[in-house]
Amino acid sequence: MTLRETFKSFFTHAFDYKGVASRSEFFSVVIAFTILFMFIGVFLVPVSFGVAHFEHWLSIGEIIVAAILFIPATTLLFRRFNDAGIAKIWTILLIVVPLVLNAPILPENISELVADGLNLLVLGLAFLPSKRVVQSHS
Repeated sequence: MTLRETFKSFFTHAFDYKGVASRSEFFSVVIAFTILFMFIGVFLVPVSFGVAHFEHWLSIGEIIVAAILFIPATTLLFRRFNDAGIAKIWTILLIVVPLVLNAPILPENISELVADGLNLLVLGLAFLPSKRVVQSHS
């Protein structure tokens, strides 16, 4: 699957919670968006210093991008975990718990540590191989 096909699949399957996503499809999207956000952080944020209100617009832009990508990224995780044979309840917990931890209910350093650990767990589980369904012919 080419990178273009991967992104087309990412957005066209934005509401498909029952399908599957290969490791290459999942990590192509993860790496591409990591590079995008690194680019924003490295090149756009330093440029914003000294420019009135640019930082404010940048954070609003980041929020808008994150909101647009939230549902397709969530369904991509569901499809990847479906492909790996992980139960949907674990997917839901691994999405909801970090969101809850971002609320100011725990001291900041503890919530960040737990959320980072859960994000690493998600990445580790995403590396699991596909669980192939073997069809028997009787």
